[in-house]
Amino acid sequence: MYRRQSASLDDDVINTSTFTAFTITEREQVSPTAFVITLRPSAWVIPQGLESGRVGEDGEPAGFLSKRIRDAWRHGLWSVEIKQPQLQIARHYTPLPPLPISADSPSMEGKSTLESGHVNEAKAIRTEKAGRITEDRDEQADLRILVRRMDGGEMSNYLSRQRVGDTLWLRGPHLGFDVFRRLGDRSTDGGGTEIGDVGGQRGVVFLAGGTGIAPALQIAHKLLDDKECSESGESRPHISILWANRWGADTLGREQIPSPRSKSGGWFRFWGRQGTNNPSADLQEKRKQPGEELASSLALQIQDLKRRHPSHFKISYFVDEERLFIKAHDVEAALASTNSSSLSAGRESSSSSFSIDRNCIWHSQKAVEFLPDDNDASRSSSPDPTCACTCTPKVGLGTTVARPGVNLVCVSGPDGFIEAYAGAKRWHDGNEMQSAIRGLLGLIRKDKGKKAGEWLVLKM
Repeated sequence: MYRRQSASLDDDVINTSTFTAFTITEREQVSPTAFVITLRPSAWVIPQGLESGRVGEDGEPAGFLSKRIRDAWRHGLWSVEIKQPQLQIARHYTPLPPLPISADSPSMEGKSTLESGHVNEAKAIRTEKAGRITEDRDEQADLRILVRRMDGGEMSNYLSRQRVGDTLWLRGPHLGFDVFRRLGDRSTDGGGTEIGDVGGQRGVVFLAGGTGIAPALQIAHKLLDDKECSESGESRPHISILWANRWGADTLGREQIPSPRSKSGGWFRFWGRQGTNNPSADLQEKRKQPGEELASSLALQIQDLKRRHPSHFKISYFVDEERLFIKAHDVEAALASTNSSSLSAGRESSSSSFSIDRNCIWHSQKAVEFLPDDNDASRSSSPDPTCACTCTPKVGLGTTVARPGVNLVCVSGPDGFIEAYAGAKRWHDGNEMQSAIRGLLGLIRKDKGKKAGEWLVLKM
């Protein structure tokens, strides 16, 4: 009936020590240069048909449960390693959040036929019971990986050659920064009445280059959809994503794509490799054909986030071929927008209710620069006193702060992109450290002076 292969000693489908087999059950071309592959543990795949072998109480596919993957989604930021067996190399990939399965997501419905290169959303929605947005889907072991094929890229070209039914080898999950803890917890007055989040609404500004959108969407999934973080609409943080791509064809979820402009120079110097072909020309031609459906599952997922969280989720698009680049005023506007809601409500900024200890590895930029890795989960569970938050509430505010926090600026993308906006990471004793903040964000921090302490920059 099934092909069952024990994935690990504790029978979970994935672990951090050895590579286990996952089968490609779906491959979707989301743009001329990028595709999404859906991976399912090979231990739970029927060789013929690649359909689910388990059925839920309502007759719908129940999916495949993994405690490690569930815990990874509850943590927030995480990745898996995928191995290239011929060259014996592995690269980290950040899974996209699970597709919405709630009846409150009409943007994910409406397509019942599978066209070439597009996903069947009817398959993605595993239940129509309202309210079950994350509790079920975060337990699924199916993983969706966004890949952009790069000329000369060993791993991306290897993955681009794989087809439905092929096997990939994965290891993980590897947990990253704990954005929920770094943002902080709610504060209360002396009587225990909630007055907001650590003195005001928190904020995340995310600069994403290319496939760097995946960790940005993981953060949005954790902070806006996770039950632990989003029980109160008022307390949800504001997330502003600045997404940079080479081509307009890659701006998934964008309402309109303007005609390409001629350009010289631009962001190509930050992407690591040069390119000459323009995939937007093909997309523009397709858009002229009436009735052509171009929306991908990822585009619909982004639109769904904007629809469900209009006051807390914003994404801005920057395209090299259109000469739209992320400039200092764009970053400053995004920083200001995350504070505007709390300021208009008469609240203090999120870090003004406590004093930042420069030795605090959770909230001090100086201390974060020397972190050996991004594994906040190990620091949270460590008995080492240096791994504890050492920030203290300010005296005389009349509030009890459950856990201090700061706003976050996250940067993810190719190495050249991260270096241009936040400065390169630094290798030391075999570890990749955050290092000092340079680049565009370094200039902005220098200009802001003391106010820069309200924002913590994290390189991913």
